[in-house]
Amino acid sequence: MENPFAIIEKRIDRIESILLDIQERLDKTDTTQPTGDFLTVDEAAAFLNVSKSAIYEKTSSRSIPHLKKGKRLYFVKQELADWVKASRQRTVAEIEAEPASIMVVSKSRRAS
Repeated sequence: MENPFAIIEKRIDRIESILLDIQERLDKTDTTQPTGDFLTVDEAAAFLNVSKSAIYEKTSSRSIPHLKKGKRLYFVKQELADWVKASRQRTVAEIEAEPASIMVVSKSRRAS
């Protein structure tokens, strides 16, 4: 019959190795939450350089991307940046170049 203390020691060693394995796996996986990605109304207003009332107006008209959890509004910083970039005005050179590129495409279609 084996010593009960030896059995306990083996089990503790086994548990220890399992815990170390779990810790290594947790360290390898990226468990960080995107804490800096979500903005409140105040932070979104500061980020976009507009007033809080303008933010509320844009959320009520659903013209700005937002999340609503209960009574709180949240904004994803990257979505706000993409929203601003989407309303980019084209330069005069881009506007003037557009008809020329359309003409080139239509001429190549006729030749085919």
